[in-house]
Amino acid sequence: MKKIIIILIGLVLLSSCKAKRNAAKTHTNTRSVKDRSYTKVTPKKNVKTHKIVKKHKIEVNAKSANIELIENLYSNQPNLNNVKIEYIKKYNTLAINEMREYKIPASITLAQGLLESRYGQSELTLKSKNHFGIKCHKWKGKKVYHDDDSKGECFRKYDYDANSYRDHSLFLVNSYRYKKLFTYDADDYKSWAKGLRKAGYATDSRYPKKLINLIEEYKLYAFDKLVLGDKIKIKKKKIKKKNKSFHIVEVGETLYSISGKYYVSVNDIKRYNRLKSNEISVGQKLLLKGNSTKSLHKSVKKHVVVKGDTMYSISKKYGITIEKIKTLNNITTNSISTGSVLFLE
Repeated sequence: MKKIIIILIGLVLLSSCKAKRNAAKTHTNTRSVKDRSYTKVTPKKNVKTHKIVKKHKIEVNAKSANIELIENLYSNQPNLNNVKIEYIKKYNTLAINEMREYKIPASITLAQGLLESRYGQSELTLKSKNHFGIKCHKWKGKKVYHDDDSKGECFRKYDYDANSYRDHSLFLVNSYRYKKLFTYDADDYKSWAKGLRKAGYATDSRYPKKLINLIEEYKLYAFDKLVLGDKIKIKKKKIKKKNKSFHIVEVGETLYSISGKYYVSVNDIKRYNRLKSNEISVGQKLLLKGNSTKSLHKSVKKHVVVKGDTMYSISKKYGITIEKIKTLNNITTNSISTGSVLFLE
């Protein structure tokens, strides 16, 4: 009888251990399933990153396509503000993308960005990437506080400049007060500028004029034409070297290099322009007395330096002292380079 009882107790214990092992195995399987499902969720973070990278690549490609246009717009324009030009170079692609997506003229977007952000240099823009001075209103994103019309006003803050440009578009598109703007043609920047002021975007009565001046001075309408597919005719300023009565000084030029271009001596250029020194500045207009290069070539005695020439050999050849040559050509050393022009009278 005792043996039977012992056997029964053993069977019960064996059954209990087996049940515990099954329960443990079931628990382990359940946990591994949860772990796998958790692992499947994590790539969502990478999806967002991928989208940002892809968008960035698109912007870079678009920028490279606009390089030639920008070079045509701003080459030989010494009177334009270089800081403003750099802003336009940096953000024109964002404005173009917004025009394609929401039909807001790129010229208007760029002009507003330039004006509202003080070409990217304002305190608000530097700390919030807010290029358009858009205040918080019902904004649920990041915020900064900045003194504007009142002290410590709430403004929207963005992680990327592109987000500011996109929010500017949405701000106009989703507000009923700006509805009339979208009845204007996409290249009618004047109506857009006036309409923005009338709808209450700015309180400054000169706001439309400021936008229009920026658009016309920096030819921002060219970016509208680029989107609309219109032909852009921009004439580059070319300075003719022949038959000129004047010359506009370019970067790196000296009186000596200019005299070689037009066969006019340094002393004559100084005399025509009443210059007391050899100092000239970029953009300065220099009179050349109006003679053609052909007639000047005949009337002025000169020598083109060839390989092997020295100041001594040239002075002997023309019967003129070295000091006289140096005085006529406004040089202080005996060093001369092949191809340079030396005036001898």
